[in-house]
Amino acid sequence: MILSRTARFYFSAVLAAALLVTLHAWSIFEPGQISWINFLLLAILAASTQLLKSEAPYAQVYHPSLVFFIAGILVLQPLGFIVLVLAAHAVELLKDSLINRQVKQEWYLQVFNAGMHIILGALARLLYLQINPDYSLIGTFNALVGIGIVACVYIALNHLMVGVAVVLTRRISWRESGVLDIENLGTDFVLAMFGYVSAILMSLNAWLILPAIAPLYLISRSLSVPELKHRAELDTK
Repeated sequence: MILSRTARFYFSAVLAAALLVTLHAWSIFEPGQISWINFLLLAILAASTQLLKSEAPYAQVYHPSLVFFIAGILVLQPLGFIVLVLAAHAVELLKDSLINRQVKQEWYLQVFNAGMHIILGALARLLYLQINPDYSLIGTFNALVGIGIVACVYIALNHLMVGVAVVLTRRISWRESGVLDIENLGTDFVLAMFGYVSAILMSLNAWLILPAIAPLYLISRSLSVPELKHRAELDTK
């Protein structure tokens, strides 16, 4: 696919901002404070669920991995979150490139998605700290309010950024894209709040996150609803 000049500028701006965020995260990284068990568990789970994608209309894709991105914001250092996001998208890109030749031609979409989540993760962390300054207390009322607000902002910006990319690359209208549909936003909000619950469990014992991921199967099935509705609408025309 040949990108327009506007699309190239937009993608470049997102990647440049993600690079600046990464450089800042590197500058404040404290190796002595890293929890390897938290990082490894989240990385494995995020990469695994990134492969459980559900197709949506106009080449949009939804992933349950949002659960572990939100959890990563709360329990990992900024650089750890960035590595988590990059690992998940790298695994998906590798898998798709091996079975779908078209993906090789649209690799920049995966890079854009990773850059977008890196930016949103940094913004989410800053906003959360304004509401709940003590990062170690994630089971308090302030933390609950904070993550609720953060989830709304994260999801809204996520859908807006994806919407711009879809409109620019697919050359369709915002209404046709469906990125701002209440059902799509609501599904991601549920995933985000499930990520908060996962972070609380990890703060008690990292291994508690394993039985908590069982509902993700049902959630991943629900992510296919937008595409099914779109096909049903086409069949009735």
